[in-house]
Amino acid sequence: MQRNETNSIAALKNFENVAWTLGNRKRFERFIKKASGSEDYEIVKSSKHRTVVRIEDFYVKIFRHSNLIGKLKLRFHNMPWREWENARKLHDLTRLTAEPIAYGESGDFSYFVSESLQPCKPFSIFIDRNLSRLSSKQKKQLSIRFLEFLGKLRESGFFQPDFHLDNILVKETAEGYRFYIVDLHRASFAKAPLTFSRWAEQLTYILPCFEFLPYADLRRFWVILKTRYPEMDEYFSRILEGSYARMRRHWRKKDRKPPIDRYKIRHHKFQGYVKNEKIPEALRTDLVEEPENLFSFSTYTYKDSRSAKISIIDYQKKRYIFKRYNRRGLLHTLKYTLRKSRALTHWEKSIKFAARSLPTPEILAALEERKSGILERSYILSELVGRGAENFEAHLQYLETNSPESLKHITLLLWEMHQRGIYHGDAKVSNFIYDPSVTKYRYFIIDLDGSRFKRSVNTLERLSDLVDLASSIEFLNLVKNPSEIIFNYYFSLGKIEHKNLRLKKKLFLRMVEKKLAHKRRRQL
Repeated sequence: MQRNETNSIAALKNFENVAWTLGNRKRFERFIKKASGSEDYEIVKSSKHRTVVRIEDFYVKIFRHSNLIGKLKLRFHNMPWREWENARKLHDLTRLTAEPIAYGESGDFSYFVSESLQPCKPFSIFIDRNLSRLSSKQKKQLSIRFLEFLGKLRESGFFQPDFHLDNILVKETAEGYRFYIVDLHRASFAKAPLTFSRWAEQLTYILPCFEFLPYADLRRFWVILKTRYPEMDEYFSRILEGSYARMRRHWRKKDRKPPIDRYKIRHHKFQGYVKNEKIPEALRTDLVEEPENLFSFSTYTYKDSRSAKISIIDYQKKRYIFKRYNRRGLLHTLKYTLRKSRALTHWEKSIKFAARSLPTPEILAALEERKSGILERSYILSELVGRGAENFEAHLQYLETNSPESLKHITLLLWEMHQRGIYHGDAKVSNFIYDPSVTKYRYFIIDLDGSRFKRSVNTLERLSDLVDLASSIEFLNLVKNPSEIIFNYYFSLGKIEHKNLRLKKKLFLRMVEKKLAHKRRRQL
């Protein structure tokens, strides 16, 4: 047990000098009896300044104010007291939070006691474990109940800027699903029900939590919302854009964290990252000793050019993609003397893609070789998705036989990338791998080392990626009018109003023709 947790448990056993403000006296007396006589404590959550403890059917938040800053915050910005006040008000108005039992202060500690709401579970855990098992009818019922919950909060004038799935609890009852909200120290109340404009702002906090759900499930929720509250239809694009803006800010903060140290390796002339638990020990040994030898296990080579070699390798009856980035001339050498290799860049970007719930093959290892600081070679080992050597042919066949749908799947994936602040830079069709197991998009996206992560992707960058996609499909001559399908579907997504759409389309088609002409000249 950590020191702060130990101090918090010790504080639970000494209530002699605590000044209490009571909500429910009978339940408070029962809590005191349980806390003083029980050794059965469950640490639910712990941080530097706060510990949440469950004692049978009570939750206790213990706040620590041991230093000067903590005492000043308690004096001028008393968050524990705000949570107590907000919980009392919301419970009296709606019964949508745990009943507050008592608030207390003593020396370096303050306490907030509430009922435990057992057997509720965080909505995030419920979705992760249960959503895929629910029928369409059950999902609809869940959406209706959740919308009723949001509607009651709106009617009470409640606004929560810390609105995420871990702060929402759900319980299955005979009457259906029941929802509760906790962690109310940042919440506020209006004197009247929230306006639809203000409610739209509130929904921008919760929508990012559902970004990993299948599109059909999200659409079901929004159809029900629009049916119950027709006034919200005009705010749809604002909610969507606001949600993505919040997600991009959140992800950019996460991106500043360094890569996971436990994967780092340095072995003789090679350094980089290896996920030891994901690959056999023999493969790991061969990889860090001399990765070039892995090409002897090749069963199919996708590419062997001046820039890179990409092969499928079969190692101990399991197949992987193995890629070597080549050194190309003096300027290329000088460039990567001062930069990370493309392999390590790919590793880091694949983690960012995964954090944004975008489907990309998992990178199992990324290594680079340097001599006196000069990059010689770099390698990546990744999982094999799709059906290997036959995958591109299957991809082309799927494009040809299901052209409108397949183009829409790829276009949706590209749109989601842009909404998440990612410009791919080389979005040709061969960089999308068809795999029907990817339920939302049907495709994995690859070749990430040229992608860029931005505050927002501007119009020219969006058009550039769309041109790469459309021109590569036009060049294959498998689908009729792919450019029209891609452009029209892309700019219909999200019901976002786009200015000068006719001019954008004209520019887009001109760029496609120019790129297509360049491809055909190179073929001659």
